[in-house]
Amino acid sequence: MVALQTLVSFAIKDLEVSLSEFWKLHIVAKLSDIKGCSSISQLQEAIDACFMLEKICAFVNPDCSGNLLNVYAILTRMLPIPNIALQIASAKAMAAVAKWNPNEMLPGILDGIDNLVKDGAPDASRIGGVIAIKEILEHLESKVIEYIPLVIVYLMRRMNDSKEEVRSFAAGCFSTAVSLMPLSQGVRYPDNITENQRKLLNKDGQFLNQLIDNRRVEDYQLPFDLLTGNLRRYQHEGINWLAFLKHFGLHGILADDMGLGKTLQSTAIIAAATLEQATRYSCSGLEEDRPKPSLVVCPATLV
Repeated sequence: MVALQTLVSFAIKDLEVSLSEFWKLHIVAKLSDIKGCSSISQLQEAIDACFMLEKICAFVNPDCSGNLLNVYAILTRMLPIPNIALQIASAKAMAAVAKWNPNEMLPGILDGIDNLVKDGAPDASRIGGVIAIKEILEHLESKVIEYIPLVIVYLMRRMNDSKEEVRSFAAGCFSTAVSLMPLSQGVRYPDNITENQRKLLNKDGQFLNQLIDNRRVEDYQLPFDLLTGNLRRYQHEGINWLAFLKHFGLHGILADDMGLGKTLQSTAIIAAATLEQATRYSCSGLEEDRPKPSLVVCPATLV
């Protein structure tokens, strides 16, 4: 392995030329041949190729970025394959590629992960995407700070996932990502992020700042007037918190002493969410925007 790392470090501009047979046969070919129905021997060869890629990546010559860009695209296609050993190996190799040059590699890698963890993606895809985030956080540590807001947005989508494995991985990653969030304050978004990533950060950035500094919280404006009149300050703060949870699709508990308006705050945010969803659906007509029913479980005395 040491000899191979030395050879790779001297490769000039194109690994396919400098180390043609090794790169094509033992890295690219082994990774490209993998499909969901691959045999055990093919899966093991792909895992071995991921391991080799992980170990040699740090020694790749800076002029060889094109080769690594091609490889991470292949790794992204491997992450949804429902084999946990292959998913972990692919994620570790992808993290090594990202660490080689974070500014060049991370925007594209995170864009691929975004597609893997979206609502409606297959179970194996969501698991593979969250495992990749875990490995990127562990491998890159402080080098990922500029991209932490994006990572947190992706993780929040999966914190209440229907599949336990996804929730478990996402929760573990989330604690690591949030601990880095204060370091990202005041850091400019990288220039080379995609347009979709920039829109996502502009949309969710302010909500993310509330995670670490509640002084930045702006009052959530209910889209209707309450029959009970104005909210008290602490009631508005409760609605702000519920609006934050709603924005990111998170679960939560609103806990307070009896008689301070928890029922008012909860029903107000449910009504607001219903009205906003109906407005979105009337504008878009998309099935995903169709209003969904809400279930309220409460004592009969409140009805």
